[in-house]
Parts: sequence; C-alpha cells; structure tokens
Amino acid sequence: LTAFGTDLLALPPHRRARWGLRRSFQTAQVVDDLTVEANVRVVLDPLPLPAAEKAAEIARALAFVGLADLARARGEGLNGFERRMVEIAKAVVGGPKVVLLDEPGAGLDASEVARLREAILAIPEAFGAMVMLIDHDVDLIAATCVSTLVLDFGQLLAYGPTAEVLKDPKVKAAYLGVEDVA
Repeated sequence: LTAFGTDLLALPPHRRARWGLRRSFQTAQVVDDLTVEANVRVVLDPLPLPAAEKAAEIARALAFVGLADLARARGEGLNGFERRMVEIAKAVVGGPKVVLLDEPGAGLDASEVARLREAILAIPEAFGAMVMLIDHDVDLIAATCVSTLVLDFGQLLAYGPTAEVLKDPKVKAAYLGVEDVA
C-alpha cells in the first residue's frame, strides 16, 4: 500500500501513525475503563506533540464528532453510536493524511447512519485527510464515496466513479444480488 509516495506496509505501526494513517475497526475499540478523552489520547501516544497540542487535538476531535460533553464519561457507559463516534474521533485526531473506516455504519440505525455520513463527508475539509471506506451499505457508499472499487472473492470487478460502478451489471449481480434482464 503506497500513499503519497510512502510504502506504508514497510513501516511499523507506530511509524504509520506518525506518518498520518488512521483507522477505525468494524467493532468499536473503546476501552471501557477509560474516559472518552483518554480513549482518544491513546492514539496520540506515538506522536511527538507537546501536551497542550495533544489536549487541543483531542478537544477538536471530540467537538467534531459531537462528544465534547462526554469527554469525562467512561467508555462502559456509552451506547453503540457514541462508541462508533469515539472511533471516528480516534481516526481524525493528530493530523491524519489517510483515514481508513471499516464498516463504520455496522449496527447503527438509519438516523445514526445519517449523522455518521455527515461526519465522514466533513473529514476531508475539517482535517485535510483522504477517507477510504470499506462497507456493505450501498447507500452509505453512494452518499460518501467519489470512487468505488468492488472486489468479488479477491478479484477486481469494477473501479471508477461510484455512480457508474454501482450501475455495473457485474457489480449488481455479484454484490447486490441483482441481475439485469435483457
């Protein structure tokens, strides 16, 4: 995986973080015994930032995801949507270049996915980061992705502008379970 001229696979995880690679997990990785603020602070540990800058970054990320009022709440008291937004805060903190989101809408209801979609769409402008999304939610993909790559059992089916890819008969047959009738 090469991004902006850097072979990210050749770097150990802490160097990837320093470079600006962030990711979320399909299942929210929130430590129940830590506060929301501390859960986000952990991402900044490998970054050489002064304490005041780290505090400002955390405050900015929590405000972005709407969790500033829950900064001192422990992870164990968060609902599923709040846990997901902690994941997003962890992904945008500390100057990311690339944010990888693994099925961020999993387990969320329609109104929560709508709020998540707004956050995903705002990441590039708010943080200057490229967002890569892995998801099965076609509506979320259609609403957030400029380009889409579809794999079927590891084989490339289609790549290009999202609207075109989602209309591709091979994609419809393999991914959406729909076959065009001629």
